Amino acid sequence: MNPLKDPVVETCLENVRLNAESKGSDPTSTLKGYRASIKQFTTFVNSEKGLQGELTPTDMVEEARQDIRKAKIRIQEFFVWLQGSDADERERAPIDRKYNPWTVKGKPKSVKRTSAGIKSFGVIRGFYTNNGLDFGKWSTPNIRDMIKTTIENDRQHPIFVYDETKGEYHVDYSRLRFFVDMLSLRDQSILLALLSTGQDIGEILALKLSWFRQQADRRRLSFRGFRSKTGVPFWTFFSREATDMVRKYVQINRADARDEEAIYVTRRFYNGGEGEGEQRPLSSEYYASILARISEQMGILPEGTTQNPFRPKRMRHIFQTACENAGVSDKRSKAFLGHAGGIEMVYIERHLAEHESQYAIVEPYLTVYNPNPAEDLSELRAQLGEVEALKTLTVQQATRIEELQKTVTNQGNEIKDLRQLFESRVARLEKFRERAQGP
Repeated sequence: MNPLKDPVVETCLENVRLNAESKGSDPTSTLKGYRASIKQFTTFVNSEKGLQGELTPTDMVEEARQDIRKAKIRIQEFFVWLQGSDADERERAPIDRKYNPWTVKGKPKSVKRTSAGIKSFGVIRGFYTNNGLDFGKWSTPNIRDMIKTTIENDRQHPIFVYDETKGEYHVDYSRLRFFVDMLSLRDQSILLALLSTGQDIGEILALKLSWFRQQADRRRLSFRGFRSKTGVPFWTFFSREATDMVRKYVQINRADARDEEAIYVTRRFYNGGEGEGEQRPLSSEYYASILARISEQMGILPEGTTQNPFRPKRMRHIFQTACENAGVSDKRSKAFLGHAGGIEMVYIERHLAEHESQYAIVEPYLTVYNPNPAEDLSELRAQLGEVEALKTLTVQQATRIEELQKTVTNQGNEIKDLRQLFESRVARLEKFRERAQGP
């Protein structure tokens, strides 16, 4: 039985949806996380040795109603199991890919402590509470502390360095280049896209070839849409080097693919099979595992490390820092990133050249191989000159429109005066006519 069809799961998901919508949030991403975690949890519970039949989510809820301590134990053991350790009475049963997308050769792949904490003490606990169960006072691992540890680990591997001669921050080009050079062409293209757009991995992997092919003549790919997590609009760009990289990848690997297909695909078997499987869109989890493997090879992801310093999500953080270092306004940064606040629509409706010229100011801070070429500066100046010319033309047109409005107003007044004069003369002629006819 699919656990997502269980009534208690449907009740939980409906409550999650209503709660998100009541706060004005898009529940899509949250619901996706709940579905994946509940599937994993159901599989984990049923991997216990000696079970007499399969336990359904309804069975688990009823069990917890009788004794909430059983639910607490299951959640704690699930937290351990997700990180790759077996609980006392568990075994790693083979798991079907549709129930667990994080598998390697039939066994569950461990996740980081932070993710395990969110899935266990956040999502699964939420599954129970959304079915009316009260955990009372329960001391659980502090997810905030896990996040703090992640931040501290990032600080040990900074992406930005301070140039004392220029008095400014810039990305650590040598470190980034070394990391990118260890990736395949496809994975290089994705990483540069993440870095230069500031968007989440899901947005990048969802791109279709039709979107790419419609911009064959653009130096920077224009990327507009709505964030899948929040529904907030964004408008950003692929940097020049990211645009060149994706064009190279498509030319070599995807030239014959159909427009409706994803740009980034894989033939890797998700269930650990040998050889190549059916071609399918690349998953965010698999791509994150590729970056983690490279970090391990570089020695910056030792055993016990909470998060990969080069994880996809950090590229979004780097983009925001680059905007700050480049001196673009907070409002402009929100438009690039798709941050909520209402002001983003002001820039979403801006002219392409004007918005792109502001992105060009940030671009050198997001460029790995050629951060400040002379041709970029000359074209930037040309773009800014075009923008200034547009602004001047706009002012001139506004002045002209104002003058025309005044002329129309004056002409309207003149027409009104002529009408009144005409009406008075007609009245006088009527009086003359009446007198001429006599009594």
